[in-house]
Amino acid sequence: MTFEETLKQAVREAIEPLQLQVRELEAKVNANDLPLLLTAKDMQRILGKGAGTVSQLMQRQDFKEACVERELGTPYVVTEKFLKWLNRNDMQVDFSNVRQLRRKGIG
Repeated sequence: MTFEETLKQAVREAIEPLQLQVRELEAKVNANDLPLLLTAKDMQRILGKGAGTVSQLMQRQDFKEACVERELGTPYVVTEKFLKWLNRNDMQVDFSNVRQLRRKGIG
């Protein structure tokens, strides 16, 4: 391994925990702009996906166990758990339009 490769690897290893912290902080800030519980319609707007895709996601066993609450009858997604699930699965959502979503009735 060359010096340059060793240096790049060391920098990546040093930055990785910081990137995780930034994502967690972003999730906390953005979670404050969203309701505590999300409906399937809310998920469609947030993810920018159709009903079929969101339905498939909500049927995934790992997603249901981590995020879906059914005690109220209709299945809801717990926002805080959803954001943690996104981070664990290294998925990104563009929250730059959260304020627009709030004007459309989310939040």
